[in-house]
Amino acid sequence: MNNSPIHLTPKAIVCRPNPNLWWLVLGAILEVIFFLIIPAFADTSTSSPRNDLSLAIFLCLAILLFGTGIAWLIFELARGEIRADEVGLTWRRGFAGWRSARWEEISDFYIRNTQSSRIVETPQGKLELSSAFVGIQEVVDLVPQRAVNAASTHWGRKGFRRDDEWSVSLSQWSKSQQWTAPLISSLLVSCILLLAVPTSSKPNNAFSVAQWYDAFALVTIALVCCSMGGLFVWMIVELWRERRQAWEHRDETLLINAQGLRFSSNSTHVEARWEELSSIERKRPKGRIWRILVRTTEGDFEFWGFQNSGMWLQFRQLAHEYAPRAIETLQKRESEESLGEDLDGPLGAWSGQKIGEGAQVFSYRSRGNRLTMACISLALIFAPQMYLILKYSSANDENPFAPNWPLYWATNLCAAAITFVMFWWFKRAALWVDETGLQVRSPFHRPRHIRWNEIEAMGRDVWGEWLHASNRKIYITRFTLPLRHAELRQLLEKHVQEL
Repeated sequence: MNNSPIHLTPKAIVCRPNPNLWWLVLGAILEVIFFLIIPAFADTSTSSPRNDLSLAIFLCLAILLFGTGIAWLIFELARGEIRADEVGLTWRRGFAGWRSARWEEISDFYIRNTQSSRIVETPQGKLELSSAFVGIQEVVDLVPQRAVNAASTHWGRKGFRRDDEWSVSLSQWSKSQQWTAPLISSLLVSCILLLAVPTSSKPNNAFSVAQWYDAFALVTIALVCCSMGGLFVWMIVELWRERRQAWEHRDETLLINAQGLRFSSNSTHVEARWEELSSIERKRPKGRIWRILVRTTEGDFEFWGFQNSGMWLQFRQLAHEYAPRAIETLQKRESEESLGEDLDGPLGAWSGQKIGEGAQVFSYRSRGNRLTMACISLALIFAPQMYLILKYSSANDENPFAPNWPLYWATNLCAAAITFVMFWWFKRAALWVDETGLQVRSPFHRPRHIRWNEIEAMGRDVWGEWLHASNRKIYITRFTLPLRHAELRQLLEKHVQEL
């Protein structure tokens, strides 16, 4: 989604991290809490001191790793900010303080590895213009215009720009490809064995189905283990399938330099300059394996690639730099595919369920938001099931299977309640805009109507975007962005400027 930044003044741009990342923080915190509550209230009276020490070490390491990562992400979301004005760039990231550089002090700017990560080199250090910042594209477009003393005049991968002397040979089959599938498959098979071995050949008195909840626990453990085992098996099959595909097309080689490209295989040989490329098309017949068709005036060729394979990503980045017209076909198709992000469709963008009828509706019902909440919900629901698996795997003659059922059901109810609240908000929350003003709708409070003449200011802070109206601050985005956010921002800025 192409989001425009907040304009504090006609000559200043301020970009802050995407509020969608707060969902990641929320999910990580809830997951840590759930995994800490279970051992904290579990019955450890029958466990050995050695097991208690192992559990304590594991919890300390988990808290250290997760806590450090969560703390850094919170600081980044709360304090991260990039500003661009007539003088230069000013930024603050994570735990660091403010830094600034004038436009003429910028020594170089380039794309690091992917199109989503761009680097600006200054005397104060390197500044990353990450796509995680809302509205960063406008700053990206501004840098080549203002950085008059930089080593390059346009964005490009360092070492692969027009001013550089370079040549690269791309192929699907590599040394790392030979060992990736066997190594990861061995790790996944080990995980499957860890799931199967502890839950097999238990003593007769280690588990009893005298009560209904004992049978429920046995069924739950079996379902979780089978689901995880099935997922691991699917991953192994996909890895070897991709490895076989790469081996079958090991003869395909793509030689690229600043002037053009040369493709060669057992049956096809095509050499063309960048300006001779007419179109680049992508088809996906199965899974993550793509078929890339390149049309040139000297002939057409196609090669097979994976969704995130090095060959495809490098070719795409270089084609975006040297043959922008040829890649327009691909970008147009990807743009059309992204329209399916809206679960309500074009009619859901209007309160009257007809285009142009009623108020404009900006909901949060996107596929990305739904997937994020589904992942958080599954993680929360899985935590108490993991508790059952751990209790059962440690059961023996002296320590029979006897989980803390009140704790188990309490954590399940909490997970279910959090899941229900998230999806209830997902279904009901929306922003309505009409000629009279803006209406903020949420399942947790009555609709708040803000007339255009009541708006005094607008801005963004760590909690989201807000409007100041009637001597109070009203947030219009929290944790995530609504659909068609750029269009909503344009409407708000238009009405605020007219006041």
